[in-house]
Amino acid sequence: MMIKVVIFDMDGTMIDTEHQASLDWPAVGKKYGFIVDDEFIHTFLGLTGKVKIEKLKERLPNEDPVEVMAYYRSLTKVRFDRDGILVKPGLVELLTHCRNQKLKLAVASAAPLSRIQEILSGIGVLDFFDVLVGGDMITHQKPHPEIYELTASKLGFDCNECAVIEDSRVGIASAYAAKTRPILVPDIETPDHKMLSHCVSCVASLDKVIPVIDEMLKAS
Repeated sequence: MMIKVVIFDMDGTMIDTEHQASLDWPAVGKKYGFIVDDEFIHTFLGLTGKVKIEKLKERLPNEDPVEVMAYYRSLTKVRFDRDGILVKPGLVELLTHCRNQKLKLAVASAAPLSRIQEILSGIGVLDFFDVLVGGDMITHQKPHPEIYELTASKLGFDCNECAVIEDSRVGIASAYAAKTRPILVPDIETPDHKMLSHCVSCVASLDKVIPVIDEMLKAS
């Protein structure tokens, strides 16, 4: 079936926030006395703040997870205020190409809707999108399929008419469970066999998504 919609994750997919923010976890670990390794960082990718707090509670039973998360957020705020939000290469070109192909565009992110609007406006791409769905608009977070099912529904299309661009394990799992057509653009996580088996394609950067979209548009 030909695609009619392209849905984007935000953090780690359109903007480089996952990598930027991961740089602050070692300082948090040093302050609260826990080890920050790749496994720790990968555990928190693509999750809402609420879920991150729950995971911190599991890992740090002797600490206040809300306090730990607040300290982490204070560090990331300083970093983003200083460095700005870094846009992933090829984003504007991909959005423009999709618009030229008359595709509907949406964002489905674990971030709250207000943050999605603020960031997309700040990087100058808000007007490209027809629908925005945030983590505060759903009951079940990624890897549950709800966010992609809701996004497709808001646009009036079936999930199998939607291509989804994701960077994380939980995001790909969510898109796959929703029966969309996931495209993986890896960010921090190195994709394993399971992630790759749940994708129609895996490419190195957003500009390389363009020929994948074009092939999907040829399908009947």
